[in-house]
Amino acid sequence: MATAEMEILRERLKCLHLVKSLEVLDEFLQKAVKAKWSYTEFLSRLMEEEYLAKGERSRNAKVKNAKFADMRLLADFDFKAQPAVNEKQIKELAGLSFIDKKENIVFLGQPGVGKTHLATAIGINACHAGYRTLFINAHKLMSKLGGSLYTETLNSTLSELSKYHLIVVDEFGYLPVKEDQANAFFQLIARKYERTSLIMTSNLNFDQWGKVLGNEVLATAFLDRLLHHCHVIQINGESYRLKNRKRKDGDI
Repeated sequence: MATAEMEILRERLKCLHLVKSLEVLDEFLQKAVKAKWSYTEFLSRLMEEEYLAKGERSRNAKVKNAKFADMRLLADFDFKAQPAVNEKQIKELAGLSFIDKKENIVFLGQPGVGKTHLATAIGINACHAGYRTLFINAHKLMSKLGGSLYTETLNSTLSELSKYHLIVVDEFGYLPVKEDQANAFFQLIARKYERTSLIMTSNLNFDQWGKVLGNEVLATAFLDRLLHHCHVIQINGESYRLKNRKRKDGDI
């Protein structure tokens, strides 16, 4: 292909944001000549490369927009070190059928047992599968909801949060929730009920959630919706951090 035509082609690919096609163009042209590809085969292979690259960029963007605190993958979770966790069950949940069924997941257990790791790993899987996902600390979520009450933007905030296929609410129960925040949080749960999915992690058993929310009646209504279609995973084990500390102390 003439130099002038190549420059025009590159410019067109750039204008159309076909980034990967532009990147591999010369390589694919060489392969086409050597392997005697037809025009159709060349174009098909080039577009397949672009398609795969766009999918990868989309998945990466979803992970970035989800705002995970850390990148924790399921492959990195040490099931042998935490025998209380049912590996088969977790891997089934990581298959994400619970999102299609509009179900929830709640991880319960003391700090350091892997609740956030597992919740994050499933959330990242959801991003890779194309689901709109948000990871947010419970205290930050309550502050966001409470703040929207004072700015009279609660409805728009609830609508924004309801658009996510999956919201991961981490560390519920570590800090008490104000009355107005609890009411707003209940409205969010009511909107998401049987429409989208939620993953929550907490260091408290359900009978203690009423104290956190400051309202036993509200907590009952909240839990009724949350647990109706829900996988509850209780992790009874020792903290990874404590185990590591003991190992280090033993080495001294």
